Amino acid sequence: MLSRFSVIFRAQPLLTLATLLNIGLLPIALIGLAFDPRTVLAAPAWAKVTKFAASVIIYGVTLIPILMHLTRRPRAARIISDIVGAMLLLEIALIVLQTLRGTPSHFNYATPFDAVVFTTMGIGISTLWIASLVAALLLLQEKFLTRTTAWGTRLGMMISIIGMALAFFMTSPNTTQITALQGGQVLEQLGAHNVNALVDGQTRMIPLLGWNLDGGDLRVAHFIGLHGLQAIPLLAWALQRMRPSPLRDEDRAVLVAVGAAAYLGVTLVTLWQALRDESIAAPSTVTLAVLGVLAGAAAIATIAMIVIARRRIHFIPA
Repeated sequence: MLSRFSVIFRAQPLLTLATLLNIGLLPIALIGLAFDPRTVLAAPAWAKVTKFAASVIIYGVTLIPILMHLTRRPRAARIISDIVGAMLLLEIALIVLQTLRGTPSHFNYATPFDAVVFTTMGIGISTLWIASLVAALLLLQEKFLTRTTAWGTRLGMMISIIGMALAFFMTSPNTTQITALQGGQVLEQLGAHNVNALVDGQTRMIPLLGWNLDGGDLRVAHFIGLHGLQAIPLLAWALQRMRPSPLRDEDRAVLVAVGAAAYLGVTLVTLWQALRDESIAAPSTVTLAVLGVLAGAAAIATIAMIVIARRRIHFIPA
């Protein structure tokens, strides 16, 4: 166990360090969540640290073994890992700093210092996104034990990159903020999680997550997309352990692609829902209909693949 950890740490020191530090930070954030009475934009002051620490842990634990697959380009894998690790450390450090100061870490232009903090975070995440994109492209060149594993890993990484990119929808001034600026109002926040909100935190929210219950929230699609990195490889893993099964490796790979397409579809539908200022808690008939079509298409494709696999077995010559 220790020798395996030593190999991982030597191959990916900064990403491993970022993951370990956030494992240590998470209980501290939970203590702050429980005992610090302060709020930031109507949310508990330590909520963002808690969410980001948990997210970094999940991301790091998933990405480390994925990058270990880049055996053809070990130097590139090390550089990507170090860049991602450094940017995650920078991001969480700035979030903790702003939490200790009792001020928002995101979209905050209240002072020149706050603006520098948020701008630095934006540069860091953009750098992380580029490094992740390079990793996804390199994964296309790598050999895996099975096609199912290969496409589960590749498609999960691609969907995660798309989900990460959706965060950029939050950073520009929205319609309400632009109107306020045109009216001569001075704003301390530019950009928001909640669509058309002047400032986040002025609506009913889902506890801890902070998602808007009264209108569109761009974090929903961002969250779902990011976790494609876990969901799609997990689907591939589950398909490979189905016993007995008529499915060949190539059949399972097709089903992984179907699952990935459906997952990406749900991500984009929740983005479309948010941009229409519709709450995740109150989907319209149109939204439900589109999700129903997605689910139906995925179900039909899955059933068709299983039927084809079963017929193939029956028609094998004796």
